[in-house]
Amino acid sequence: KYSFMDFLTRETFVGKDDDTQEDIYAVIDKIEIPMIQRDYAQGRKNYNVEKRGNRNELNTTGEKFINELIAALSDSSQNSEMELDFVYGSIKEMPNGNQKLKYFYPLDGQQRLTTLFLLYWFIGGAELNAQSKKELSDILCNFYYATRTSSNVFCEKLVSELNCDTINFLLRTDAEPKETLVTQIENLAWFHNSYKLDPTVSAMLNMLDRIQE
Repeated sequence: KYSFMDFLTRETFVGKDDDTQEDIYAVIDKIEIPMIQRDYAQGRKNYNVEKRGNRNELNTTGEKFINELIAALSDSSQNSEMELDFVYGSIKEMPNGNQKLKYFYPLDGQQRLTTLFLLYWFIGGAELNAQSKKELSDILCNFYYATRTSSNVFCEKLVSELNCDTINFLLRTDAEPKETLVTQIENLAWFHNSYKLDPTVSAMLNMLDRIQE
C-alpha cells in the first residue's frame, strides 16, 4: 500500500522482468492524467440540494470523499489510516533527454488522486515552512493533467504558488469582501477568466473552497 506521496517518492512495484520474471521496483517520476480521461468531477457543485448558509455543497461523491479524508486526518487514534481501494493504470517509460522517465497513467483513480493533490497543496501551503514548501512543490509538480492545456497550466501555476508569499491559506471572515482562497487565486496576475471555462479548473477551485471551509 502506498500513500499519494509514497507513489512519487519511493520505489513501487512496476512490473516483472520479461526474462527472469523477477519483480521490478522503481520510483514513478510523473503521474499524468491522460487525454482520454474525463474532467475532474469530484469538485463539481451539487445544485440540487439546499445550500446551508453560504456553503455550496459538492456533489455526493466529492462531498463524501473530502469529508472522509478530513475525518481521517482529524482522528488522533492509531487507527486513522484510510484505505482508498485500488488505483490502477499503466506505467510507461518516456524519453527525457539522456534518460527515461516512468509515467503513471491512471485508468481508475483519477478523481481520488486529484483530490489528494489539492489537499496536499492546501495543507502544505497552510502548515509548512518555506523550505518544506519548496520540497513539496518539487513533488507536486510531477502531477498534471493532459486533458486540456489550461488544466495542466493551472496545476503548474498552483504548485508554483507554494514558493511565493501571495496567498493567505486561512479564511478571513473579517475581510470585506470575505477573503477566501478561491478569491485570492482568481485575483492573481496569472489567473485569466478563461480558466473558469475549463470544467476541471472550475471543479478544482470548488474543491479548494470546500477544503478551506
